[in-house]
Amino acid sequence: MTIGNNKLLVLSEYRKNRNLTQLELAEILGIDQSMISFLENGRRRLDPTKVKQVSLLTGIPKHELRPDLFENDTNIGKKNENHTKNS
Repeated sequence: MTIGNNKLLVLSEYRKNRNLTQLELAEILGIDQSMISFLENGRRRLDPTKVKQVSLLTGIPKHELRPDLFENDTNIGKKNENHTKNS
């Protein structure tokens, strides 16, 4: 996972890999440039209502944008893997 110290590093990596400025990414996502900065620097977390939209526009999995919202989804996948292995 590419989140550390509440910094949304995955978003920064996405932006830099595509040679986008924070302003350009903000325009694509329909949010303010300052929010991009806050997300990348860990000062804010992505609003839960924006997770799906950002995921669809960037291809970044939702659980990487807000892992705290999808912890149970990840655990369910692991339980299913373990069940299949034990069957």
